[in-house]
Amino acid sequence: MTQRQKPEKEFLQESFLPQIAVCCSYDAEVICRKNNLTFVELIQPFSKYNGENINHIDPQPIAIKKILESCMFYNAEEDTLSSSSFENHLYKITTNTCTPWFEKWRENFIKYCIKEDHEFIRNYLGFFRQSIFVVSTSHIDPLDQFQKLVIQEQTDSNQNNCKKWFFSNFANVYKYFVLLHDVQEGEISKAYLIYESLKNSYGSSNCHLLQINSKSFENHDFDKTYADFDPWSKYCKLRDTYKNFDSPNDSIVESSEHNQERHGMCLSLSDHDRIKTFFSEFLTRGLIPYAEKTIRVLNEQFQSKKNILKGFSISKKFFGLSNSSLKTSTSPIISLSNLTMNPQDTSTSSSKATGSFFNSNNQFVHTNDDLNTRRLADLTFLFQFYELSLYYYVSFKKDFASIQNSAFVGSENSFCVKLHSASVLEMASIAGYLNSVYDQSSQSNLSSFTQNKNINTQYIEEALQIYTNECKNDSYSTRCLLFSTEIFRMISNHSKAASQLINFYVDENDLRRPLFLEQAAYYCLIQSPSNFRKFSFLITLAGENFKKIGQSKIFVSIQVWALKF
Repeated sequence: MTQRQKPEKEFLQESFLPQIAVCCSYDAEVICRKNNLTFVELIQPFSKYNGENINHIDPQPIAIKKILESCMFYNAEEDTLSSSSFENHLYKITTNTCTPWFEKWRENFIKYCIKEDHEFIRNYLGFFRQSIFVVSTSHIDPLDQFQKLVIQEQTDSNQNNCKKWFFSNFANVYKYFVLLHDVQEGEISKAYLIYESLKNSYGSSNCHLLQINSKSFENHDFDKTYADFDPWSKYCKLRDTYKNFDSPNDSIVESSEHNQERHGMCLSLSDHDRIKTFFSEFLTRGLIPYAEKTIRVLNEQFQSKKNILKGFSISKKFFGLSNSSLKTSTSPIISLSNLTMNPQDTSTSSSKATGSFFNSNNQFVHTNDDLNTRRLADLTFLFQFYELSLYYYVSFKKDFASIQNSAFVGSENSFCVKLHSASVLEMASIAGYLNSVYDQSSQSNLSSFTQNKNINTQYIEEALQIYTNECKNDSYSTRCLLFSTEIFRMISNHSKAASQLINFYVDENDLRRPLFLEQAAYYCLIQSPSNFRKFSFLITLAGENFKKIGQSKIFVSIQVWALKF
């Protein structure tokens, strides 16, 4: 395929990052707005984790369509393209090998892909129900405001069913409290007093005092070097582009507002370091210890029925921390008695006793063990324990294999089981390949699955077939196709990747049609030997389809390069 801004393994890994909810008071947002940023945007350049305002609502399908169209429109610039040479026994030709519009479309498609109940890996906050609460020192009563934000989240979570969480019991939510201080306006002595009270109320490991805006807004003067340094621009560009998407106008209008707006005008380099320190402490003292304890609890429950290797140390893996350092953390210890599920996630009393997947009405339901195995698999995947997550996924797959041939009442049960089966096959295949990439030196032999590429590809192909033909789930079949082609690319099976893209049916006016044809064309080009004739046909066909859907910039670019053939 084309030259990538991100390698395959990085794309697969970053498609499943934890999403951290942020609940920010109005006064704290006012402080951040001095830099033309929200609090979430403020911290985003300093972390790969996905932050999201807790009041954020996923856009409607019409808005998502506009987002996907416009992200291509703004990434179809000629200066972003590059070229490479290809040859076979007859020709040697130089052509474009970079398609930034496809990568940006793919990133946004996965981001806005609908969330279903059959998987936890893309639930709100990824795997956790974990929140950062932010209040400024300028508030009349910061401690009272923190308490109100917590109560507000608890109320909203009980009423808002569109938010997908890892656990439903609010007692299991890890809460981290950030006291935001404006250096230019507030008194630091007062800030320290409030911070001490905050630590006494919620624990020192769950609180942080973040000082920002060290530079005066009125007197700031950007030098040339600092003026070009804007790590927030790429996070704010789409926000500026999409802010009018709720309007009835369907056209895409290019605006230069995001090119004129500066970000971080009041932030010094010392402020940057403070933000980095804040996020590092949040991870090492909050997110990671909480994850470790959750994994231990779920793993103990899993081991009660099956024997598996013990020992998790996320902190040691990423930060070199010892397990003894976790003992001093005041993060909430999750006990099995606290792992309360949603009513719709639990089986009836009779099904719990027998471990059955069906209740008294012969309707498909989850048992607690069933849900927790999937939670454990997703959670270990999220923190890059790919070999362990692979083991859990395969175990979960075997549980579903026992009911594949069971009699169902109505098609709804069959659909639910198929959706679970496809999802676990998809994730098992991805975990297998990431494990082979990131842990090639491992001598552990939990499963021969990681060494068997044929089984890996068989799993992802089977998942794609189930999503497409049996579940008829358009969003998840497209997502699975994107992952599948990347896996085949990783093992240099370019002809198979091209075949999957060509055979994937989409409507003529669908944006995916020219995108997939274009990528299939490049797969024909980079295979050995290069198939110039097939590339020419597919790339020309893709160009014509780009023209039909109004992507004239991409159409012209493709036709210029296609003429070389």
